[in-house]
Amino acid sequence: MKKFSMPEKKERKFPKPQGSRVSARSIRRLFICNPVLYLGLALPFAAVTCTRLQAAAVISIAMAVTLIPSMLIGSLFGKKEPRIVCTIVCCIVSAVILQLLRIYLYNKFKSIFDIIWIYYPLMAVNSALTYYSPRAGKMTPGRALLSSVCLSIGFAAVCFICAFIREILAFGSIWGVKVSERLYTQGAASPFFGFIMIGFLAALSRGIVRLAAASARGRRKKKQAGGQESGAAAV
Repeated sequence: MKKFSMPEKKERKFPKPQGSRVSARSIRRLFICNPVLYLGLALPFAAVTCTRLQAAAVISIAMAVTLIPSMLIGSLFGKKEPRIVCTIVCCIVSAVILQLLRIYLYNKFKSIFDIIWIYYPLMAVNSALTYYSPRAGKMTPGRALLSSVCLSIGFAAVCFICAFIREILAFGSIWGVKVSERLYTQGAASPFFGFIMIGFLAALSRGIVRLAAASARGRRKKKQAGGQESGAAAV
């Protein structure tokens, strides 16, 4: 009998931008490996809750105060403890931080908490946290801090773009201030509109990455051609 073996999965290689290592990783986290647009992590939080800019601000802050400490904890204890233990500890710490943060934010954004509803406490177990915190064990604390900040900024960028467009279309306002009495599309406040918007943003971001990679290849080819011509002239 012949033995059949499953083909090994090859990891996809991402284009690495030129420059220093720190800046390259930062750009990659912000644009190429955006947690929402590329991996689809924490997608419902961005698609369902971000109908107003104030809601996007609350959700973005909640993501930052949960993801950053979790990745730091993962970088410090991920090598010593099993992944499941690290994930559970990070979720407990995130839940405590969110409850403390809610005391401060509730007085300023009372009406917003009625919009985001159950999604705020669910941030303690969001998919970005459970995905990145165990994997932070392979990072140094400094690299984990930088990566978590960049991932939080990338998540916030998607939330604010969606919220800005949806608030204008659905309510004719920006940050709660009326700017138009004619632009009213109630469907823009529905979850399916948010998912469609994020789909278009994901396609746009991948197109930009491909154009940037193509232009970088073109510049490298021109440099190689120029170097060959100068070498031939010297000979």
